[in-house]
Amino acid sequence: MRASETGPGPEKSRPQHLRHLITGVIIAVVSLACGIGALELGVRFLRPQKQFTCTVNAWDRTRGTKQMEGARGFVVIPEYSINLVINSKGLRDREYPYAKPEETRRILCLGGSFTCGYGVEAGDTYAKVLERTLKAGAGGPRWEVLNAGVGSTGTANHVAFYEVEGYKYKPDLIFLDFCQNDFHDNVISGLYTLENGSLVKHDAPSTIWRRVQSLVRFVPGYRGIFARSQLLNFVKVRVAKRHFHRLDAMAQRAESEADLRAAEDALTRALVLSLRRTCEQGGARLVVVFMPRVDYGDWPKATLELMDFLNAQGIPLVDLAPAFKQEADRGVELAYPQDHHWNKAGHELAAKALYGFVDANYARLGPLTGAQ
Repeated sequence: MRASETGPGPEKSRPQHLRHLITGVIIAVVSLACGIGALELGVRFLRPQKQFTCTVNAWDRTRGTKQMEGARGFVVIPEYSINLVINSKGLRDREYPYAKPEETRRILCLGGSFTCGYGVEAGDTYAKVLERTLKAGAGGPRWEVLNAGVGSTGTANHVAFYEVEGYKYKPDLIFLDFCQNDFHDNVISGLYTLENGSLVKHDAPSTIWRRVQSLVRFVPGYRGIFARSQLLNFVKVRVAKRHFHRLDAMAQRAESEADLRAAEDALTRALVLSLRRTCEQGGARLVVVFMPRVDYGDWPKATLELMDFLNAQGIPLVDLAPAFKQEADRGVELAYPQDHHWNKAGHELAAKALYGFVDANYARLGPLTGAQ
């Protein structure tokens, strides 16, 4: 039989198969683009988004949540618009070397979104206002105030951060912010548990929702996409909620409400004591700063008991609530009505109160630890 009678060979069919494959890929891409476009339009008309955010946070095995080194993000909501610019070491601040300059005191501010400064630009956070105020004071040492705040974190995250990163800055003073939700956040973080009265460190738990959120930053042009896409912001908010709901379910899997509250109180106290020990080992002093409630009302029982515990342990605290309530009663707006984070006036008031503490306790800070 001649070759021409054997039918078309592989070399003749390959171009045809390749054309079919390319056509299929093009159809799939166009269909996907049309589907996404339809969903985008649907969200814009049916559920228009008021919040556009580009996260700078990522899951971290040791700290739970960290700010990505060198990240650039933003928060745009009806009440304010801010940029989130993170330095090479993960701080929402300018660059600081680990080595502390001679004749310099350092304050390290640990906290969540209030310390990080959601609601204001980086230079208007209470950490930076405090730094400028201290530098303006006559005489004395030079001051540096580092902002190590990270949104959506609690005391457990702050302790973990200090143990692996914060101590490297050789601070003289640590301001640890404390919010009402930290009691619960410390438990659901999964970073620490109390076992037979001892604090035990664990790797941070993760969820499929957090992994999805972490992968987004590898999408080319994701920052610009999140600035414009209502669909992606719609999905992002729900993914974040799913993550925290999952952590919450994991924390409450075998505990009653009363047991959970007792666990929150005990774990929080152990965390603060652990941080105080770690700070003192490096020659630093720990001060707990209580962030006011949204309504500037009275503290609940758990918080009052924590304050009594800190006083009994000799851990100094700064209660910002009285100053904020006094100004609010005078009609001064210190926070955004819907978002509840502080505006510039709120950060300036917090910095004023903390400056008063530093000024009043200057002699008790002891000698400078020097450049390290």
